[in-house]
Amino acid sequence: CLALSAGAFALWRFAPNLLPPEAGSLSVAALILLVLGVDRQKVVTDHQLSNRLLADITKALQVQMETFGIDPNKMLPYFSAPLDAIEALLDYIETTYGSAERYLREKAGVDNCHIAAIRQELLEK
Repeated sequence: CLALSAGAFALWRFAPNLLPPEAGSLSVAALILLVLGVDRQKVVTDHQLSNRLLADITKALQVQMETFGIDPNKMLPYFSAPLDAIEALLDYIETTYGSAERYLREKAGVDNCHIAAIRQELLEK
């Protein structure tokens, strides 16, 4: 295990195995929060804040997409954080694995050393 300022790097090293691509990077952030001990409702609330933060970016992207002849309506789902998606992901992890930590170990192959590095790097001392 790397003794890095690499708690986050440790997780991104496993990113291709963490979630299917359609789950998105916001879901990886949700996994990190859960491993850090943040309760589910706060994770969902944080996830939903992303929609407000993405709103201005999405408007600018719509204009660019239209300039290139791309239908923005087909792309907008990729620039959002649907509530039902995060709820379904969290339900699956809880039902199938019991916890985000177990999911990371068993499904993504993240070892205990890397999980400890994530916590050490991201939790206040």
